[in-house]
Amino acid sequence: MQEITDSMLIFKEAVRHSWNTYFAHGLSPMSPDVQEAFGEIERGLFRGIVLTPLGVADRADEYRSKPLPWLLAQPQGDLSECPLQFGEVDANGNTRWGSPVQLPMTKPIAFEFFDFFDWDPYGVIDLPYVRARVRDLPSKADVPGSIVLIEQRNCEFLFTG
Repeated sequence: MQEITDSMLIFKEAVRHSWNTYFAHGLSPMSPDVQEAFGEIERGLFRGIVLTPLGVADRADEYRSKPLPWLLAQPQGDLSECPLQFGEVDANGNTRWGSPVQLPMTKPIAFEFFDFFDWDPYGVIDLPYVRARVRDLPSKADVPGSIVLIEQRNCEFLFTG
């Protein structure tokens, strides 16, 4: 495993800055054409900043299409507990987020990275959360596969190959 937190945070800042500077204040940031164009930019930033140095630039199109089992977000090692919000998908395909739950950090926990998340993706963004899928959560055996939000400031990122 390779620690890639610095490149992930540079990627996050590039996405945040690009959206806030060039898209958030446009006439129609919610339009499908604008969203598609920005998605291409976002994948390009991911490819160039994170994936190319790892030798896996061809994986860029997986970004935001599914959780990435080869890119893990995990709580920083010095935390005694970590707040998580679990998401439940309703019948319409919308995710409802629960209240934050403090999870004790007694055993290693792994989450498969999906994206950086903001509550209002069409306005000015800060992307304070990591959206990820639970890979392994020993204290809650019933949640593998669940989607969670983790505060980005509590995360480090690992590339598994």
